[in-house]
Order: sequence, then structure tokens, then C-alpha cells
Amino acid sequence: MTKNELRKKALCKRKQLNSDYKNLCDKIIFQRLLIYLKNKQINNIFIYLNLVNEVDTKHIINYFLIQKINVYVPKIIDNKEMVAIKIDKDTEYKKNSLKINEPLEGIQISPEKLDLCIIPIVGFDENCNRLGFGRGYYDRFLKRTPMSCLRIGLAYEVQKCKAIPIEKHDITLDCIITEKRIYFPV
Repeated sequence: MTKNELRKKALCKRKQLNSDYKNLCDKIIFQRLLIYLKNKQINNIFIYLNLVNEVDTKHIINYFLIQKINVYVPKIIDNKEMVAIKIDKDTEYKKNSLKINEPLEGIQISPEKLDLCIIPIVGFDENCNRLGFGRGYYDRFLKRTPMSCLRIGLAYEVQKCKAIPIEKHDITLDCIITEKRIYFPV
């Protein structure tokens, strides 16, 4: 299957999730994430603001803000580059051209200073290869993070694909957390 075919199939499966089941999965994924991150030193986290059918990140963001950890979210500049902008509980947002919330203003951090990146996923395979929307924003951004930065994807088990076709610019994640288990590259 091509990436576009896999993308359509995974998005369709994700969209069909019952809202009660999705909410339960979001809670389980959040708990798995906290357990996985226990005893890890994290000062600067980069995390996506979820779209309707993606794993909900609001509770995760609030948790890190309460823990006094610096939280940064994506902002697209000139439709070609993604940057990390610091947020807090009072941050105001507006939708960009892709209909994704972005902070109206905030301090930008260099990707080299991030300890953790939490990444959205359209589809994934058992080797932690990620399929996104195909624009390459996250792959280009993650290339600029240090090797010590944890790269974690959040997804629902229904988004799992047999194999994602890999290209040289694709970044493999350190792990992918679903409601069923945590996947690590083989």
C-alpha cells in the first residue's frame, strides 16, 4: 500500500471510534505516558494541540504546566517551517490555514533545547515508523532535536498498519503509546 492509501485507511478507522471509547483510550494513553516518563528528567516539552479525532493532549498539557515544566506547541511559519512556542494556562489561540490551533504569541525555543517531543500520528507500524499528513513538518522539526530528546507518538491501536513505507527523510520514533501497549523500534 502507498502512504496515501494507508493514510486514508488509518484516518477512516480513527474517525469511526466511538466517543466514549475514545475518551477511555485517551485516559489510558495519558496514564501509560506518565508511567513511561516516571524518573525521566524533563524540563522542556514539545506537544501537539490535538485535532478532533487525535489523541487528546489537553490533560497532558495541563499536567506538565502544573508540574512547572516548560510546555511548547507547534506554530507554522510561512506555510513551510514549524517552530515551538511556549504556552501557559492563559495562552490565546487561533486556527491556522490547516485549521490547527496555534498560540497568538509566545516565546520560541530552539528544537535543540527540547527534552521530549510528543507527536501526533495518522498511522504507525510495530517498528515505530510514523505516518503523518504528508507535509513533513514534524520530520524536519525532529531532525533538529538532540539525540537525547525523547520522541513519543500517541495513537489508537486501530491506527496500526502492517508496515509504513519509509523514505530517507522519515524519522523513527523512540516509542508509540496506544491504549493497548507501548511500541518500541525493533
